[in-house]
Amino acid sequence: MAGGAPEPEDFRTFIREITRRHELATKEMIRRSQEQSAEMRGQFAAIRDDIRANTATLQELAGDIRMHRMEFVEEMRAQRAALFAVIDRLEGPGPATSG
Repeated sequence: MAGGAPEPEDFRTFIREITRRHELATKEMIRRSQEQSAEMRGQFAAIRDDIRANTATLQELAGDIRMHRMEFVEEMRAQRAALFAVIDRLEGPGPATSG
């Protein structure tokens, strides 16, 4: 009907077209969301692997530092004992004190 009220079939066609467009847009949004989620999971996995590798490296370095610290402490004790021995010889009889 020209110029008058739209026919019910026109409304049905319109609603079907709008529904179809909405479904297509929704499917596309879901597809993009899934792609982005997969990409983010991959990035998170890479970050997690890096953290694990760095943690292992840091633990190894911490062990090395502990070992070197112990060596340093032992060396300082030996040097202190040697210094006291030299002082004892210079002062004559009687032990030198550290305090």
